[in-house]
Amino acid sequence: MKKVVKDMQKLHIVQQNANTWECCRMLDGVNEIHQSTYNLREKRVKYWQTSKWHRTRAMEALRQSQATIGFKSSIGEDNVIIVLPYLQLNMATSNFGEKNLIGKFQFGRVFRGVRAGKKVTVKIWETIKGENVYDEANELRLRDEISLLQHPDLLSHPNVVKMIGYSLDEGKIGAVYDLDPQDSLYNLAPKDEFSWLQRMKVIYEFANLLVYLHAATPPHLPYRVGNIDAAHIILDKEYSPKFVDFGMTVGGIILSTRASRMKRLWARMGYIDMDEGNHFEARDIFGFGCIILCLIHKRVPSVDFIPRIEVEEDHEEHLRSGNSNGFSYVHKSLKGEQGFNENDGVEITKLGRECVDICAWQRPSMEDVVKRLKKLHVIKKMGIKKLH
Repeated sequence: MKKVVKDMQKLHIVQQNANTWECCRMLDGVNEIHQSTYNLREKRVKYWQTSKWHRTRAMEALRQSQATIGFKSSIGEDNVIIVLPYLQLNMATSNFGEKNLIGKFQFGRVFRGVRAGKKVTVKIWETIKGENVYDEANELRLRDEISLLQHPDLLSHPNVVKMIGYSLDEGKIGAVYDLDPQDSLYNLAPKDEFSWLQRMKVIYEFANLLVYLHAATPPHLPYRVGNIDAAHIILDKEYSPKFVDFGMTVGGIILSTRASRMKRLWARMGYIDMDEGNHFEARDIFGFGCIILCLIHKRVPSVDFIPRIEVEEDHEEHLRSGNSNGFSYVHKSLKGEQGFNENDGVEITKLGRECVDICAWQRPSMEDVVKRLKKLHVIKKMGIKKLH
């Protein structure tokens, strides 16, 4: 097998893409933790690791050297994702204190933290058996995320979080990101101080991110996020959205078998696309529509608030009232703010409704979404620039 690996390393495709593949751990000399495997036929994850002795020895070596092993790019990138003892994550967040908790995401919790004098964001994967979230699957998600965030395409994107390091320490799984967080979109959406301009900036920038992910980049397939959620979007101090979870992402550099692993998972309450026959792109568009409706109406999905249902009920009430004006779902407190335009309110409402249409084939593509967003007064006049 050593000869096989050496022969594979000589291949052009391996030299150009090893940093994004699961096998980069071996190609870059990081072999303390082997790739997990799984068996879908038994409908549960099985995974094999190196022996406990090897793993303990490896982690002790990391602690003594203060974690210097990284997944280095095979095409000369300077970025190195380092391995961190879980204790450092604990210390960075004051023992995962409640005051540092930003909120829950689908597979765990997100915290504010400070590491080496720098403000960071810390994400902890946890066991949530009621949602089919298990430790073994979380380790696979971490490995996939490392590969994704190390890839030059995503590494350079301004709306994708940058990973500093990760911990896989005795079953405890976490990551540290280079992000000084303002707050999650989930927390900010209902707040009065979150302005109309800031909300539109988030909508526009995140729409551009999805266009980027949905674009085919041969030889890779387009990315499909699968679980767009306000809790998975963290805003920086400039109110730019940073996507922080790829736990259900398929396509791109992720191996095609990952799509099968996602079949048992659904997005969270309020973001669930009931058109079961659609593909992942339509699900992303549905999730984005929910984000639009939540931001313009100052609410977040819950058991009592399903955006798709409520906006249609309000629309029907609007028609019954005999009002000839266009239907706007924008919260009344936002209508008096700087940059708001009545026609924008009607158009952004219409766009949100179309994105969550019960029939997936009637939804606009993300490219169409961005084209329509560019026509809004707030985008044309208020200086919100297109991403590059």
